[in-house]
Order: sequence, then C-alpha cells, then structure tokens
Amino acid sequence: MPNSGSHIVFTRKILLYLLSGLVISNAVFFYVVDRSLGESYYNAFYILQYTRDTAWKDALIIDSVLLVLVAFMVWLASLLMSHRISGPVYRFRVSADSFSEGRLNFNVRLRDKDEMKDVAAAMDSAIGTHRQRMSELKYVSQRMHDSAGALDKALNASGKLDGKQLEKLSDSSSELKEILSFFRT
Repeated sequence: MPNSGSHIVFTRKILLYLLSGLVISNAVFFYVVDRSLGESYYNAFYILQYTRDTAWKDALIIDSVLLVLVAFMVWLASLLMSHRISGPVYRFRVSADSFSEGRLNFNVRLRDKDEMKDVAAAMDSAIGTHRQRMSELKYVSQRMHDSAGALDKALNASGKLDGKQLEKLSDSSSELKEILSFFRT
C-alpha cells in the first residue's frame, strides 16, 4: 500500500496542472481578444459585437489546445506515479520469492523517488532478524554436532557416558529449542 502522502502529492500536482491550464487559457484568450474599442460609440459597439461573434471560436480553439496539454500533463504525472509504485511492488515480489527459497543474503533496493520505502525498511529489518536467527541456529547446531561427536568418542573409548559431554549436549539442545521458539508455524 503506498504512502498516504503520495496520494496528496499526486492530487496537488493534478490541481496545479489544472490551475496552470486555467491561468494560461485566460491569459491567451485575453491576449487574442484584446482590441481597442475605438474612438466613438459606434466603433466600440461594432468591435464589441464583432468580438462577441468571434470570441467563442477563439475560446474554443484555445481551450481545446490547453485541454489536450493539461490532459497530457496529467497522463504524464500518472505514468510517473505508477512507476514509483509498481517498481517497488515488483521488487517486493522478487524479494519474497528469494525469501521463500531460503535465501537471506539480500536487501530490498528501491530507487530514490520510489514510494513505500518504509515497507522496504520493515522487510529489510525482518530479513535481517531471520538472517541473525539462522546464524545462531547454525552455530548451536555445530556445537551440538561437536558435543555429540565428543560424546560418541568418549562412549566408544571407555564404554561409559561422560557426564560433562552429556550436559553440553543437553544445554545446546535447550538453546536450540529456545531459538526455534522464535519461529512460529
């Protein structure tokens, strides 16, 4: 889900484009329609009548061109915003696939202007936590393997159980159980 701030930024951009289009259309219209009213009442009346009869054509042309330009600007803003959202969604999917395959040696990398950086940071934190737990599991597993080997050697050599080796194996087993309790199934 994108940041709620991105919706506000996107809405502001569209409003800015629409307002810019309105200001530009009015400025162009007044520039095109700007005519001197002449020196007499008859000239002024004739110019106003002529302006009334022709101004709608000018306004229609100006507004049509500006409507196309504003629509293009809105389309471009939408395209840029969708890339800033769809790119991170793609990266999350690739990262989730890597995670489900058991690979923990990656971080979610987003571009500078991408959205959902807080989600990427949370995902990186979760992956880091799992990476640390997996490292602990490997370490304890190696210790258990070493203790079991030493216990087996002692048993084969003397024919009796070594209490210290058995205690080490029990401690490692308890530690492994504690680490595994972190993972819920």
